[in-house]
Amino acid sequence: MGWIGAYILGHVLFHSVVARRINTTIYDTDIAHITYAPEKDFCVRWGSNWWNWNTCAAWAKPWRSEVYTSGGQYFTVHRSLGHQLASMTIEFEGSAIWLYGPPRRELTTIPGDYKICLHESRRMVFEPTCYRVNVAEAYSSSDYDSPVVIFAKGGLQYYKHQVVVSVGDPEDETHRYQGIQFSHAVYTIERPTPWPVEEDHWRFREVVMHDTHPLISYRPVGAIARYPCPARCFPIDASGWSSKTYTDEHGSIVSWHELRSRDEWDKNAWGIDVTIIAGAVAIYGIPKAHIPDIDYLSYVCVQINSGPCTIVDVKHAYLNAEHHHESVLMWQNDALDPSQKTRVSVRLVKTTSTSMSVFPFKAIRYYEPQEYSSPDPPVGQLENIAVPHDHGAIIYHPGRRCVKRFLWWCKRWFDPWRWREIGPSDNVLSYRSTVSSYRETEDPSIELEFQGSAVYVYGAPKSAIKDPFASQHICINNECHIVDVEQAYLNAPNGPIESAGVRATRNSHEPGAQNHSTAGDVTTLSAIHPELDPVLIWSMAGLDDQKQHTLRLALASLPSNDNAEMTIAKVAYTKVSYETGRSRPDTPIPLPDTSYEGPIYPPHATKWVSRGPLPTLPTPVWRPRPYDPHSDGLGWSSLLIILVLCLIALVTFPIVVPIILIVSALVAMIRVISG
Repeated sequence: MGWIGAYILGHVLFHSVVARRINTTIYDTDIAHITYAPEKDFCVRWGSNWWNWNTCAAWAKPWRSEVYTSGGQYFTVHRSLGHQLASMTIEFEGSAIWLYGPPRRELTTIPGDYKICLHESRRMVFEPTCYRVNVAEAYSSSDYDSPVVIFAKGGLQYYKHQVVVSVGDPEDETHRYQGIQFSHAVYTIERPTPWPVEEDHWRFREVVMHDTHPLISYRPVGAIARYPCPARCFPIDASGWSSKTYTDEHGSIVSWHELRSRDEWDKNAWGIDVTIIAGAVAIYGIPKAHIPDIDYLSYVCVQINSGPCTIVDVKHAYLNAEHHHESVLMWQNDALDPSQKTRVSVRLVKTTSTSMSVFPFKAIRYYEPQEYSSPDPPVGQLENIAVPHDHGAIIYHPGRRCVKRFLWWCKRWFDPWRWREIGPSDNVLSYRSTVSSYRETEDPSIELEFQGSAVYVYGAPKSAIKDPFASQHICINNECHIVDVEQAYLNAPNGPIESAGVRATRNSHEPGAQNHSTAGDVTTLSAIHPELDPVLIWSMAGLDDQKQHTLRLALASLPSNDNAEMTIAKVAYTKVSYETGRSRPDTPIPLPDTSYEGPIYPPHATKWVSRGPLPTLPTPVWRPRPYDPHSDGLGWSSLLIILVLCLIALVTFPIVVPIILIVSALVAMIRVISG
């Protein structure tokens, strides 16, 4: 059968056994999945005279976007001309797809047949399968007020596919948009479970993006004063985003962002944007106990990949919140494609009210699958291994190098990683530090190879950080994650230091430094000096403990001050050991999926057969200039008159006018010579 056949068989068996079918939506505005052609206006009539034969006399816009409502929600629709150049391509990875048109009530006339070609990206399939779809038949069998299924095809192998839609019998119409009418598409993805519900939560890893996460974009940036006012007018008269904190019932500091608005003309563009890779996502607000007046809470619009708005009544969500000290769930979506990037946008809803409205944003939580998971307790013995920053297993890049030599001696060394110490003489903690200004020239980083089920990265104590935090990311097996350093240090101890504070004592590559490690350095926590404890800045669980992993900490490309600092104190990981003859349990296989797989043969469709040649597209035709027998005589006569006028002007007028006349004479001469 060969390795290709074995790969395909294994791929199919894997998905058919462990996967669950989930439907996810591609909206007509999702440019990540949809390509509209032509992308720009095209020429429908060329010039018909000798001087403009290669100039377009009339242009046509191939696609037009409109908005309609269905079931209380806003949807957009793309309409094309009935032209042979108009087409759309949908790319997806899944096992079934449904294409929808707008409701019948949104059409002035039923469009003609479509030509729909399905390209299955299997190694043994090269030619697309094309269908003629009877759109009139599809609309006649559907509800008047609901989107209509134009095309559906199930039973596909779980690969990447393309669906290309074009007009079946184009008339090259250039004014009426009665060609392709596309609302949205639904395709079937496969993942372990539809949602991390109570019985399946062990399959997933929950990721929390707090309001301080660098990948969350806020609009507008900062606060906007409503009227010219003094510097202290912000709490009453300013709109926009503001960063806030509160202390919860356990004494911890909690950060959040508040968005205030009134009747600003562009308030519907205010909100947040974030891009994630997940199967499910939820947006949370701060607890009800910290909202002084819920009457000011606003409506927001949540969009997935620039799709239709889902209106969220934030006030209603807080009214229904049962617990006063728990974060409030405002919105969630459990049908995302975990193999694709998903863009989540939250915007304020513009209303006629001029009173103040507030959006209290706390965090975004999303769920991603783990490398290994089991609902049973661990059968192996767990051991946390701490690797100090000066351990030989941690490799620093770049290494120390000589930047100034005298003969064979090095007079000056350079290392972007500085060795630093903090604390009193009886309890010194060391760590290493670099700054953001080295990112372009040195790209400082550390690497550690380990085998375990979880990993934890620690930075320097909060007391040691004097400058801003540098933007940094941590990569596990080349999959990188931005670190929210600000959130990590928010509740870190920050007590006074008895000694002089941070000391840069020696270079990390000087004699004795490489093997310098004490029990009080980074491997234990200090009960006497908690302010000297390393700070956990990032962690990940759910790793496959039987595989070798590579961790890399480096500066990220996000904006940072040149003196912004990145530190490393230690790395810890959880090692799993199994007794002789015992092994970990396999991940349980979900029950068979009995959900609908989609039609094997598309409804309202037949195999594609052309009904005639396509109309001829207009092209520019060169037309020679008409011959005029009197043109030569008139040309030389005109030239003679201009020369006489030039001679007169040279005598009677300033020099500027003759220059203009001489230029005109030269132009006339060129026209005469060129005919």
